[in-house]
Amino acid sequence: MATAATAVTVTSSPPTTPSTVILQVGQSPDAMIENVHKFLLASISSPNVALEELASYYALKPSKRMRPRLILLIAMASGAKDNDPLHDTSCYILDTHIQFASVIELVHMASLLHDDVLDQSDLRRGQESAPKRFGMKQSILAGDYILGKIMKISLDIENSDVAREIAAIISELVEGEINQLSDIHRLGPSVIKDMSLASSWSSYLRTIHLKPAVLLARAARCAVKLHPSALDSYKQDAYEFGRNLGIAFQLVDDLLDFTGDMSLGKPANGNDLKEGIITAPILFGAEENEEIRSLFLRRFLHPQDTERALTLLPSTSAFGKTESLARDYAKKARLSRGAAPEEPKKVAWESEAA
Repeated sequence: MATAATAVTVTSSPPTTPSTVILQVGQSPDAMIENVHKFLLASISSPNVALEELASYYALKPSKRMRPRLILLIAMASGAKDNDPLHDTSCYILDTHIQFASVIELVHMASLLHDDVLDQSDLRRGQESAPKRFGMKQSILAGDYILGKIMKISLDIENSDVAREIAAIISELVEGEINQLSDIHRLGPSVIKDMSLASSWSSYLRTIHLKPAVLLARAARCAVKLHPSALDSYKQDAYEFGRNLGIAFQLVDDLLDFTGDMSLGKPANGNDLKEGIITAPILFGAEENEEIRSLFLRRFLHPQDTERALTLLPSTSAFGKTESLARDYAKKARLSRGAAPEEPKKVAWESEAA
């Protein structure tokens, strides 16, 4: 049987009005992902050349486009015609899926612009960040401009339920960022009693639930909701799939901050820890190593504390445990698509969690 990675030629253009583009199971949505990218760039175009350059800065960087791929794969899987044996291998991607996938990418882009301002980051994936290149104020305004475009496309989709999900995604991303900033600034002996490993694990997991996990979870569920005749049983499965995949994705990203992968533009520099962000590798290391634990309990207050922790971590099993936890969540994602009763509909979901 063909896999979801098989190439397909699609001649449809970026959407202007709702219509249906039919793809067969076994064909890839890669060509449709290019339509998402074109629609996204068109949606943030502006007569102001400087604004358009800044708003599209991160969109033009190399990307695996994991978020739109997830949305289109689930759209294919959940759109299959269950009741017609002559079409049980047909899947549907609507123009509203293209619009919605663009919205999710725009939400991600706006969050990157604002995050890089908050973090005062000079680099993004090994390249010059937008604030470094264009300025802090300009990057904030560009993020706000993108949020305005998100609102417009959300209205154009003409689905109030999906619009509410988009609003919730943005609200929860902000809540997750505030949660993370609160942890960073809870320093000093007076709050050490609140800095236990257990409470830090709880806060960390809540942060990654509110940031990458909820975005993918709600995005996956909306991919199903955009099919008027989709089975209700798919919706929760899609949500759990996206949530578990998002957690796995963030765990790997947090691990790469320590181990690095230059093919992804991720140097092994421990930047999260240097910025006061406590992630799974540090928490696992603190559980195992007494010296790391003592550094953790004083919240790495001294200048040499961070470098000492980075030196000690490779001698622990923290990296292996983080990878194992990520694999556990990826496995949960693969198991989350149980409502799809037939193999053709399962393959798209499973390919994304491989």
